[in-house]
Amino acid sequence: MTKKESLIHVKLETEEAIEDKRNLLMSKADIIELVHAIKRYHKLRNQELKLKIKIYNKIKIIKNDLKRLQTNLPKIKLNQIPHHHIQEKPNSSEIRNQIKSQKTNNVIDRELEEIQRKLRELSA
Repeated sequence: MTKKESLIHVKLETEEAIEDKRNLLMSKADIIELVHAIKRYHKLRNQELKLKIKIYNKIKIIKNDLKRLQTNLPKIKLNQIPHHHIQEKPNSSEIRNQIKSQKTNNVIDRELEEIQRKLRELSA
């Protein structure tokens, strides 16, 4: 330091100094936690990438197996399939009717069970 420069001293109150020190320590702790979080992130990211590579390789193997199967299996034309093997899709109204009849059957079955239970109680 040269003689021309002068030092300036600032006096802090004890409470201010303690609070500033506390804030500094809390900031350091936050930075350390942040560093740990970043390290965990990088570790998880690496694990994710390894798993993605494994999945990609397995998909590649499956794709190759499917291609091989397609080439090895005999080709069938739709005209060659007998009509009794082809199943028609039921339309939506048939499905609704089946569901309604199942619900009705369930209600009737429950009523029958209730009546049988009451008969057993009376006979006992």
